[in-house]
Amino acid sequence: MKINNFQLFIGVFIYLMSVVQFGCKKDNNCKDKVKGRIIGFHPCWYYAPSNERKDGGFVIEIEDGSSKDTVVSFQIPSNLFPFPEINQMAAINGQYLYPPSLQDQFKIELSYRLIPETEGTFVLCLGNVNIAPFLQATEGREIFIYCISKQ
Repeated sequence: MKINNFQLFIGVFIYLMSVVQFGCKKDNNCKDKVKGRIIGFHPCWYYAPSNERKDGGFVIEIEDGSSKDTVVSFQIPSNLFPFPEINQMAAINGQYLYPPSLQDQFKIELSYRLIPETEGTFVLCLGNVNIAPFLQATEGREIFIYCISKQ
């Protein structure tokens, strides 16, 4: 019995489809969401060239039961909320937090994982900016967001 190219193609196609269907795990990372709110921005984001500001660094306060954690993420779309313009003098002086009245407007639900420090996003500050308060609050913790939605 001789196998022609069409039969070979069909056999390979069926094999690949079965591997894809039964061999891959489904991603269930969106079901374990936590609450949080966006409370500020990465101080160096103000100085990034405008073509690199698409999904800038935002500071997130994550509510994890009775405790809260402050992290940064570079995956939040800038159009998720109508974020205010960054004040240049505030950014220079290390004031990276939005006013409390605005923080309550940026409530989110998200699924995430912590990114190891060696894999984090490197941000080059193109201005003379006091980032000490920002670094103290986030302690270098960056997260990868699987799912995010407004609360």
